[in-house]
Amino acid sequence: MILYDKRAMNDVSVVGGKGLGLAKLINYGCEVPDFFIVTAGTVLDDKFAVELMEFAAKLQCDSFCVRSSSVFEDSVDNSFAGQYLTISNVGIKDLLDAIGKVAGSANTSTVELYSRHFHMHPCEIAIIVQKQIAGKYSGVVFTRSFSSDEEIVIESVVGSGELLVSGRVIPSKVVVRKDSSYMDVPYGSELVCSAIRLEKAERCPLDIEWTYSDKLYFLQMRPITVYGDTLPEIPKRNWNFYVYRDFCPLVHSVQACASEKEIQERLFGFSVPIAEGILANGREFYSEENDIAVTQIWKKLDKDDFFKRYIGKIKAQVWRTKRYADCIRENGRVGLTSTQLFSAYRKAIEKYIESYVPLMMRPDDYLLETMRSIVGDETEEILDVLTPVWKKTFYSDEKADFLRAKIRNDADAYIEKYEWTCAPLGKTVNHMTKESVERRFSRLTMEQAEESLCCIEEKRNERRKRFFSLLKAENLPNELRRLFLLIAEFIYLRTYTAENSDRLFFYIRENILSAIAEQTGVSLTELLYMTYDEIAEMENGHKPNRGTIAKRKCGELILFFNGNHRAYYGNSVGSLLAELMPYEETEETVLSGDIACSGQVCGRVCIVRDFCEVEKAKEGDIIVTSMTTPELVTALEKASGIITDEGGITCHAAILSREFGVPCLVGTKFATRALRDGMKVRLDCIHGKVEKLSNDI
Repeated sequence: MILYDKRAMNDVSVVGGKGLGLAKLINYGCEVPDFFIVTAGTVLDDKFAVELMEFAAKLQCDSFCVRSSSVFEDSVDNSFAGQYLTISNVGIKDLLDAIGKVAGSANTSTVELYSRHFHMHPCEIAIIVQKQIAGKYSGVVFTRSFSSDEEIVIESVVGSGELLVSGRVIPSKVVVRKDSSYMDVPYGSELVCSAIRLEKAERCPLDIEWTYSDKLYFLQMRPITVYGDTLPEIPKRNWNFYVYRDFCPLVHSVQACASEKEIQERLFGFSVPIAEGILANGREFYSEENDIAVTQIWKKLDKDDFFKRYIGKIKAQVWRTKRYADCIRENGRVGLTSTQLFSAYRKAIEKYIESYVPLMMRPDDYLLETMRSIVGDETEEILDVLTPVWKKTFYSDEKADFLRAKIRNDADAYIEKYEWTCAPLGKTVNHMTKESVERRFSRLTMEQAEESLCCIEEKRNERRKRFFSLLKAENLPNELRRLFLLIAEFIYLRTYTAENSDRLFFYIRENILSAIAEQTGVSLTELLYMTYDEIAEMENGHKPNRGTIAKRKCGELILFFNGNHRAYYGNSVGSLLAELMPYEETEETVLSGDIACSGQVCGRVCIVRDFCEVEKAKEGDIIVTSMTTPELVTALEKASGIITDEGGITCHAAILSREFGVPCLVGTKFATRALRDGMKVRLDCIHGKVEKLSNDI
């Protein structure tokens, strides 16, 4: 099949990456030499030869350029630069033969090696037949240099650009800032303005081929694939872990948006920007310098009844999120037209972004440091009674509700309330089933369930009494009493906000994304590896790039620095993360952190990196994880102690450990890297440290 109608060239699975780039250039109003596309899988028989001559005549030229256009070619992550054949200056009599040769280049050993390295399958390719332009000058524009986002690099040669891209000549090179109007190359001003406009439209750095004859022509546009693996110059920092969840790229893209100044100011009237932060493979890191800067913002805002008003706005946001999640849950998206479905998706993601904003604004450290400045070393003891005393949340009450369900032998009621807690943000789509809940039931006798539930209620009542007794103490300053109330309420709100945000995403995934997957034929798993705007663009016929998805499965990192954020994907993420936060293991005492629940215990290390590893924990193990979550409750029942990478007074580790009465150390930063399964350690939650007793496994 031959495509000539440029309106039909927006499907990458049909026209390939290079063809899609040309279609975009036309849509952006750029001058592109006339072309048509031979779609992948076309049989080059006599019937095709006749059709080919008809289409070639429409280009009204004597010489053609025949180029490949694979589905994976010129994508965000893979260029396939030079892997396929390009034949220039082809006469009309040799056109059929040239198309056959370019198509055959898809079967070479170099293409096979390149594809295998990036976990892609070699595939048939589309072929671009384009009018050959005899350029006086030709070249390539990089819309960003590798040393600065504000610089453009232009390389050019006299004559055909094939000499440049093949590396057979040394080109003329000019580097200019984007705000410059002068360029020492032909058609420079138009070239610079067009490059800036295209980069803004595509929202990524671009590699653009051009030629100049009687006017400027654009021959190709593709993302700069290796740019993303080059880290900006960042001073060596101390980084703090905050959260680990099995986040997918879709959720990471929402987090990045929720951190933006405009949306924070629209919702709350002020913003708390991320100066230096990292989202990597489900983990959140923030530098100590970032935490100091954030604390200074809260300090300036903390006047009169600021926090009272802020808490009121968060509560309103929580209830809006809850109502919207319930609405999606109760009203399925089956039967909607494509337009209606994508409209519902955009609205739902907008609500999800808004629900996430409070989770990115963190007043926790400021409140904690304020309390430490008043009560000093007694802070950790006071934190022990600041377990939520307000209305219970699903996260804080899940254990008790499970025990009640066991006593009633009612798995259905438990699932109805907690179905969304089954890896709601993760890369898996496993549902909580009645069988899985009943298997968990079977581990307890009725007497054990009743005894455990009674113990939970007694501990909660005891903490409430201790908390209010502390508030009523005669020698407690009003400022400190107000601070205790604030911290306790923020612990509750932090958990409740996360809970409702998670619920909302779960129902977006189950009701809206699942419907999009059914309509488009793109799997739900693939959708979770896309960003929220990439999914929205599917309404216009854009297909997911399988090469990009494969690369994201290997790793993902979003770096916040100097007010901007940039995404990195692929196998290089591990090395980039190691470069940002190097770690050297020692044989001495290796870890220290913040005490979430006091006590001392010795035991065997059991590292739980993922929810699926929970079952390997044995009675008496010290659980080492990035962060405790509701899914780890079954392991906490066996644990003698908990050590986490991340920390904070409102994290689930702090809350759950106090509820279970298990010694817990949070914020160690490197526990999951410094310790190994089977290693014997002493967890000292009196002095806030971990000591290795034995390296034996």
